[in-house]
Amino acid sequence: MHMLIPLREQKILCEALRLKRPILIEGESGTGKTGLGHWLLQQNQEGHSMPLIYVNCKEFSREQLESVFDTRFTKRNMHSMFLIDGIELLSLNLQAKLLSYLEQHPLYLVSIAHVSMAKKVARGEFRPDLYARIKCHNIILKSLREQTEDLPEILQKMAFSLAHLELTPEILHSLCKHDWPGNLTEVTFLFENIRLLPKLPNSGDWSRLLKQSHKAQSSTVEDSELQSLREQGLKKFLRKIEQSLVRKIYENNQGHVRKTLQDLKISSGAFYRAFTP
Repeated sequence: MHMLIPLREQKILCEALRLKRPILIEGESGTGKTGLGHWLLQQNQEGHSMPLIYVNCKEFSREQLESVFDTRFTKRNMHSMFLIDGIELLSLNLQAKLLSYLEQHPLYLVSIAHVSMAKKVARGEFRPDLYARIKCHNIILKSLREQTEDLPEILQKMAFSLAHLELTPEILHSLCKHDWPGNLTEVTFLFENIRLLPKLPNSGDWSRLLKQSHKAQSSTVEDSELQSLREQGLKKFLRKIEQSLVRKIYENNQGHVRKTLQDLKISSGAFYRAFTP
């Protein structure tokens, strides 16, 4: 997703990482945070042989994360490149451990947050000293609805990159009216499907393609869920749905745990079980 970041900003971020100044990437779902994080580390890794240590906090329970941090954040790995995805999920105990490690060892560190970290700090859910450490350089990826002026260029770039397609002014005007709730993920889905068509769409086909793309995406999800149901059984399948809903509401509430508990009318135990694989 680096093509959506201005060249000047790319150079600043890469230079910051080269100097071991931690970078924090924030933004809502589908804006390309993880892609940008991997791209940054890849750019900085050119000419080096350092291993990449990727920690996706959403894949582990709180107890498992303790073990992950104890085994990966060690002196042996101090010259590695770290990408922490979902840093807002770290417990206060792990926050203290990470802060201590950062104070002792300057790292190639990129952190990804799916909620506003400033709000987490204001609510006392994230250490302000660690927040200051991880956001030496902070980039907030905007949703597509916040980029009305840049949206035509974004769509044109992605159309060419994904489908080798040049969009006409009329088509761009039509696509810019769409809300794009899925952000870059939704755009990617559309153009990757267009690339598979036997011929390029006519100017009058785009509204239909957007609707078909939405239906196809929904159908793909339904087929995938049916297959998962058969493989996992009803109990595990329903648990996965519950976990997904809790995480989604938590993300929509900008990482506010108490509000999520109130909205879903669940206990704190049920909330934390949603982050247990």
